[in-house]
Amino acid sequence: LLQNPEMINSTYENLAAISCVSLGSVSKTIKGLLKEGYAVKWDKEKKYQLVKRNELLEKWIALANEKILPAHKMGNYRFATSEHSNVKDIGPPESCWGGEYGAKLITDYLNPENYSLFTIRDKATLMSTFRIVPDSNGSISVYKSFWKPESLNLIIVDGEMAAPPLLIYAELIYTGNDRNLETAKLIFDEHIKPNL
Repeated sequence: LLQNPEMINSTYENLAAISCVSLGSVSKTIKGLLKEGYAVKWDKEKKYQLVKRNELLEKWIALANEKILPAHKMGNYRFATSEHSNVKDIGPPESCWGGEYGAKLITDYLNPENYSLFTIRDKATLMSTFRIVPDSNGSISVYKSFWKPESLNLIIVDGEMAAPPLLIYAELIYTGNDRNLETAKLIFDEHIKPNL
């Protein structure tokens, strides 16, 4: 909804389908947004509008990093060979990059040290195809994608797909790292602010 505020008036069925959640979760979320004043009734036809979007974004950053990402984490990995050798091999539509590498893709500004990979692939396929190995201290955090790729306007750069800018922004902000915060501002100004 923060990416596409007009979706607040979409059917619950559609919201559930594109978000990969149950109808009950959609209903609970919309009721919560109304109760907490983040959505208001706009007209007599029961149309709604998302309001206080900056505040909602702040809440979502914490929620994404403290609840959503941990719930979808598949583990930490490292490249089996040289650190960056296989980065270009992981591409759409099965996988996309978040975090620092996703930020690099959409801004061409950040030199990544850590990686977030969102995928629909299983662990065995990831390991064999991309030659990554489990490592609790590895620089690649792998997550199951929690959206349908066709439901979002994902950014593709040189054959690589970046995760939704809103998610990349949330990851960068949460690190508190100065270089990440600077890059997050670029992402905010270009990809997020126009929808707020």
